[in-house]
Amino acid sequence: MSIESTKSDLNVCINLRVERKRLNLKQSDVAAFLGMSSKQIGRWETKTPIPSDKLAALSSQGFDCMFILTGQRAGLSTIKSTGIDVDYAVEAAAKSAGEAIKTVYELRGSESIINGLDAVKNYKTIIKAAEIIMRAKLTGEVTSSTISDIAELIKSS
Repeated sequence: MSIESTKSDLNVCINLRVERKRLNLKQSDVAAFLGMSSKQIGRWETKTPIPSDKLAALSSQGFDCMFILTGQRAGLSTIKSTGIDVDYAVEAAAKSAGEAIKTVYELRGSESIINGLDAVKNYKTIIKAAEIIMRAKLTGEVTSSTISDIAELIKSS
């Protein structure tokens, strides 16, 4: 095994740990999802690269596999290549996420007031709503149809 290969393997291990922590997960959470032991997850984060089938499974849980393998976030290179101002995109994304949570909360009506909005339970709806708002903000096309699209999304969820 070459020095470069060993270095690359260690980077994958470190990046897996960084990504797990970014998602606020414990090793035991990842282990439970994959049906593995926490000790195995610990080995993948320190000395043995994660097998590709397990990495693919983690992608369905929000892990950025591009980052784990290369150290580069999947979406950032796309933003840079389009010429969109990164600071603007980050600000718009943050505001869109907040607006999405608020909009889903308001459109859920009395159910949200009585039970509280469970962000985990409504995660997919909130993310889709944030995507609708973000797209509208980045294109400068925030209209009443933006809210209508979110209302339709909520009705179907």
